[in-house]
Parts: sequence; C-alpha cells; structure tokens
Amino acid sequence: MNTFHPSILKTYDIRGIYQETLHDEDAYRWGYLFTQYLKLEKPKSPPKIAVGYDTRKSSPNLKKAMIEGIVDAGGYAIDIGMGPTPYLYNATKTLRTQGGIMITGSHNPSNYNGFKTLTSSGPVSGELIQKIASMPLSEKGDPGKSKKDEFYGRYLLEVMMNASLMPFSGMPIVWDCGNGAMGIIIDLFAEVYGGPDHIALFTEPNGDFPNHHPDPSKSENYTALLRKMQEVSARVGFMFDGDGDRMGIVLDGKILLPDQIIAVLALDYLYHFAEQFGNKIIVDVKASASLVDILESSGAEVVFSPCGHSLIKEKMKKQKIGFAGETSGHIFYKHNHNFDDGLLAAFTFLRLLINSPTLIEHVLKKWKKNHLSPEIRIPFDDQTKDTLFKNLEKEISKLNMTVLKIDGIRALNDDGWFLIRASNTEPQLSMRVEGHTQETYEKLCRTLETVLSNSGNPIDILSILTKKDPL
Repeated sequence: MNTFHPSILKTYDIRGIYQETLHDEDAYRWGYLFTQYLKLEKPKSPPKIAVGYDTRKSSPNLKKAMIEGIVDAGGYAIDIGMGPTPYLYNATKTLRTQGGIMITGSHNPSNYNGFKTLTSSGPVSGELIQKIASMPLSEKGDPGKSKKDEFYGRYLLEVMMNASLMPFSGMPIVWDCGNGAMGIIIDLFAEVYGGPDHIALFTEPNGDFPNHHPDPSKSENYTALLRKMQEVSARVGFMFDGDGDRMGIVLDGKILLPDQIIAVLALDYLYHFAEQFGNKIIVDVKASASLVDILESSGAEVVFSPCGHSLIKEKMKKQKIGFAGETSGHIFYKHNHNFDDGLLAAFTFLRLLINSPTLIEHVLKKWKKNHLSPEIRIPFDDQTKDTLFKNLEKEISKLNMTVLKIDGIRALNDDGWFLIRASNTEPQLSMRVEGHTQETYEKLCRTLETVLSNSGNPIDILSILTKKDPL
C-alpha cells in the first residue's frame, strides 16, 4: 500500500475502520514517515518515539507494525505498553522523547482504530498530518532499535501530585472504565488505595466493550455506574472514555453536564493558579451561556476556541493560558504540559469533593436553569461545506444577531444562541441551541430551522431534539 485512504486523515488524528480504511501497513507507513520527519527536523541523532496502545483487538497488530516502521526508518521506539492516551502523553515528557504515537480509536465503535501523534513541541494535526502523510518514503539506512518501558506507577503518582489528591476519603467512590485503557491505571489505584473507598468497574481490557460503550457523553452508558453507586451508597462516580482522555461524573445520583464539570474545575484553577498563569479560561464554541456567566462572574476572562483538543492545546501554548475545558469532556492544564487527562480531572474533582465541597455546591446552586440542547449531528456532503456556510452566513446576516465565526457560526441575541459547525472528524453538521426560557429556546430552534431551510437544508430541529440524549 503506497498511500493512505484519504478518509482516515482527520483534522486531529488518523482514524478509520480496521481492515477497511485502516490497515497494519498504514501503521508501518505512519511510523516510518513520522520518524523520517523527525530526523529531517533534527538530523543529528535518531529520534526517540514512545508508542502506546488501547484495548481494541486491532491495537497490538497496529502497534507491532508501527514499531517496525519506526525502527526501519532509523528511529528508537519505546513500547510503553497498553494504557490510556494521557499515559502516552506523560511518557513523552518523562522519557524525554522527540515524539509519541498513541494507537487508539478513542470512543469510536470497536471496529475503528487510529493514531494520535505528537512531537516534543505539541500535537501533530491539520496541515502537518497531511504534510507527513504525503512524504515519499526515504531509502532505508541503518536500522534503529526498540525496547519496552512500562511505568504505570510513576504516571499514577504524578497525576495524584498534580491533582493534590490524598485518596483516603472515608466514603465509597465508584470508577467505571468501560473495559477501556484507563482500567489498567484504576486497577493499580484501587489496589494501592482501595479498601472500602474505591470500587472499580469493568477494568479488564476488552476491545469488544461488552458491558457498555466507553463514551461518557451518552447517558445510556451510565446505567451500571448508577446501579453500583446506589448499591454501595456512593455520592460520586466517574466514567472514562475508551482511551481515558475524557471523563464524566455522577454526583448524588445525577449525571453532571460537561459544562458544570468545566465550571467547577475552572474555579478551582482560578483559586490556585490565576496568580501564576493568569485568569484566562479557554472554552470551545459549544460552551453554554451558563458556563460563561459563572466564569466571568468569578473573575475569569473567557476565550472561545474552535472545537478539537489539538486546536485548544495550540491556543493554550500561543496565548500562554493555563486552563481549558471542552464540552466533549476534555480538560487541559498548563501544569500538565497542556495535556488533557481524564484521570487528572477526576482526581481534582474528587479532591474538591473531599476538601472543598462548598465550591461544587456554589457552582450547582448558581447554575442558570437555561434550556440547553444536546449536540445535534446531521450527516451532510462534506464537499458542499464551503457553499453551505456561505449560504448560512447570508441567511443569518438578515437576523438581528451577533455572530461569532471562530468555528462555524455561533449566533447570539437576547434570547440565547445557536451554533452551526462542520464536524472535523465526520461528514456531519454539528448544532447546539440554548435559550433562557422554554419559549425562547423553541423560538431559536425555529429560527435555526428557517436558516437551514433557506440554505437548502430543511431539518426539523425540534423533532430531533425530542428524541435526543440529554447529554
């Protein structure tokens, strides 16, 4: 195979269906080309590249081919074993590598897989993915080498230190890993700090995800967690996605909104780090007005970002911002090298629940009961994107609304706002609506329907929302 299937080269990573659009040969080629790229950037010594992989059945084969590609290109591959994506991120700093590749399908169905890649200076995304993928393979020279270096205990301790967590709470806490890669770390955590406090669910690696799909953005995936919490009288429970860079929280029997989790962790950040790193907080364009109001009323300067973990990390680095939250569930900290880590976010929330519960109570009490839709995703022809958004912009310009064009179109007025953007990972339109009352919410939904219809895309938004998951 001489080229990659064009559908797998995404904005943030490489991702496709195993043995259909993504093959072992692609892993070999990407490992070879990434090593080749690093050698061109710093030709004096063979680049060190950490390689990790998640629990999917295809991951060991892809990992083996990836390492072969790195070695054949003259690189030094360090196999850190199976684990979550943040463990791979941490390895690039701990082992002082020039790069890292995580083999993961994240929260996609079990037949998907892919590669998240980073250099010592940041994530590989967008144009850089295209640039590396289009490079011709250089002739083989002297081969490199590979070794194994697993360090789960070091990673766990560093996350606990970054969260300032003393894990002995005296109350039961439930951890749902969904048979994903964070289960390895939670098993270790429960073993060392277990007793009656920490109850771990579905930690055994299984790429078929037999208990539920590891996606904390869907409420149906919380059934087992809610049941176990009720059984052991636990106030709090955590759920991780398949590769552990996102998490969800159940508190007192209720699934928290991602926006609420961001608000709690952002206020904690402002208290501890604003003096050192400043008061700017990044949120993505899907963030609710309730989140923005709480942050601004607490002294934060809110900075909107396009969606996508790579783009947010880039913005954090360029603007020297210390905290970011994405409504998909990613939480980023400057003191964690701008990495998103579901375990660090969970440990930080747990520390607050144990030591500073009034902060959490403050956020939930102050939370405005606006009417906020879940994310609405509609398939569309990606080839028509430019024309579609020109038409949408023309239609929205006829309305008396303020327009934010950071990522798609976010249109605001006194009633609330709506967002239309193109997904960077799938050929889909992504939309969200928020109104201050039920009446203004429905009014904005009808306005969005009119805008879409006049742009050649008649969609019954309200009918879709009556069937949508509340998260």
